[in-house]
Amino acid sequence: MIEVEIKVSLENKDINKVISGLENLGFKKSGIKEQIDVYYNGIDRNFRETDEALRIRRSANLNDDLSVIDENTYITYKGKKLDKISKTRVEHETEVEDIDVMDNIFKSLGFKSVKPVRKVRKLLRKTIGATEEEYIEASIDSVDDVGQYLELEITVESLEQKDEALEKLFSVLETIGINKNNLELKSYLELRDEKLGIN
Repeated sequence: MIEVEIKVSLENKDINKVISGLENLGFKKSGIKEQIDVYYNGIDRNFRETDEALRIRRSANLNDDLSVIDENTYITYKGKKLDKISKTRVEHETEVEDIDVMDNIFKSLGFKSVKPVRKVRKLLRKTIGATEEEYIEASIDSVDDVGQYLELEITVESLEQKDEALEKLFSVLETIGINKNNLELKSYLELRDEKLGIN
């Protein structure tokens, strides 16, 4: 699968206006999640230098009062970005049962973890195809030590679909009044480490 994604800072933006703009385009609220990501560096290469990512994510579905409904754990590998204008990458992800066991497996194999990145994510979704499986997902993210961001994402089967998917995402940005020149290509991990002076 290829994750076609763009991200922009919402600094100095009215979050409620952004959400209203998305809803006016047909996006519907689809949940709130707390996500805690533990990233690992490669054994044979530095993922920061190769622009790859390996993480374990604990993802909790939240009620409106931010109490936990349920939670799942995933392992994700992301390849390097496929272009210079978006965060589009090949992604492989699978659910796992026990975050502590997976962390111990990675560490036993020599992978080194870094300080976790935590965010609360308000999700909205708009169906764009014939089935519910074809959609644009919008995430309003509040990231500890980083700030607030909007991510827009479409998952496609092949690289040939990437440009069309990007155009759809850019169209959403333009319609809600956010300039696509403000795209952020760095990961939340990179942004957090920069802000906190972590190397």
